[in-house]
Amino acid sequence: MALHHACSGEVVDLNAELAGGKTAVLVKNDALEIIRLTIEKGGEIPTHRAPNQLIVQCLSGKVEFAINDKVETLTPGKLLHLACREPHSLKALERSVLLLTLLMPGYEPPKEEVQEASEESFPASDSPAWTGVAS
Repeated sequence: MALHHACSGEVVDLNAELAGGKTAVLVKNDALEIIRLTIEKGGEIPTHRAPNQLIVQCLSGKVEFAINDKVETLTPGKLLHLACREPHSLKALERSVLLLTLLMPGYEPPKEEVQEASEESFPASDSPAWTGVAS
């Protein structure tokens, strides 16, 4: 049976405990991949390089993230961005759940055709303004 990946507009529950505490790929498409990574206390991922830009968000627990010669601690509410191919490793100081977002290189969404506004709609001297109030 193929694993289910969330579709656009589908709500995803990030609670790892409800999912049996397992690591899972939540979203996977041409533009990005989102993974919920569960790592037990003392668990380590040795130094490696992700082929794409990576955003790591700590949902629960506490992890040490080593990037080059620097060590950062991630706790709930913190996130970390890594450039493509940047060497990194991690160690879980507590049982932790991380949300990893990998951005796929070279992806460009399909272009939508845009109707140009006429000069009468928005004269150059009187551009539309956002007032912060929805009508």
